[in-house]
Amino acid sequence: MAQETSKTESSESLETKHRERHQNTQEPLILTVSPLWEGDNPKVVEAYLKAMLWQTLNYRIALFLAINECKMKDQSEFFQKMQGWAYHNRHIFSSCEAKYFHGRYDVPVWHPDRIEVEWRRFAQEKIRNFRILSHLWIVSGDNVPSPRALQMLIEDDKDVVGLPCFLRNSVMPYTNIQKWQGLQPYLHYSEMPKNQIVEVDGLSAACILLKRQVVEKIDFGFTWMDLDFSLCKSIREQGFKVYADTREICGHANPDGTILDEAYWIGR
Repeated sequence: MAQETSKTESSESLETKHRERHQNTQEPLILTVSPLWEGDNPKVVEAYLKAMLWQTLNYRIALFLAINECKMKDQSEFFQKMQGWAYHNRHIFSSCEAKYFHGRYDVPVWHPDRIEVEWRRFAQEKIRNFRILSHLWIVSGDNVPSPRALQMLIEDDKDVVGLPCFLRNSVMPYTNIQKWQGLQPYLHYSEMPKNQIVEVDGLSAACILLKRQVVEKIDFGFTWMDLDFSLCKSIREQGFKVYADTREICGHANPDGTILDEAYWIGR
């Protein structure tokens, strides 16, 4: 078992595998990078992993599990477990790898040295180096997209589009749709247009799809408020628009494992 968990897909094999499986098609190939934390409830991690396995377009996904916050760094039991999961399920995806990132996590979300900067720039470099990758899909490890989530976003055919989700630890159903004017920086669910693809100020990177021409141009570093606001600010400064597909709410797991979705808030 120890020998098996040490095997992961090499980055160099990514392009070869894609060409072999898609050489006669025009289907988009999607780099998917998801941060996972050792401290998360195992139920949350399991729900996320199942959600990725069940994607209808899983065979087009080049999946990187971005592991950080491990007490024992890349020797941690959690990291090795994710390596084993990636190796065991590599045939489900175009490629699958668990990669450890050594950036800081013990700083606020607006800090320029925050770990997310490191893995987002890693993803940007992959997009720039592998022309066969047409999109970057960022899915946070505490989010649970439906099996058709990626397919929906691909079919939306927007430069940047994502699914809304409910914020964690909120006493009211605020979504991750950003509001750049007013006192409240996020849109309340009651204000959100339903069942449509709508242009928004910005969207957190809970479940967001970016075309390669966007990824190549934008700055993934900190420039304003926090990293997700900075991301959307850079997107818009480069002349692109951000959209939310409100036909679906992406599940967002609370620390106790309960999933925040529309059903959760009904009657509250």
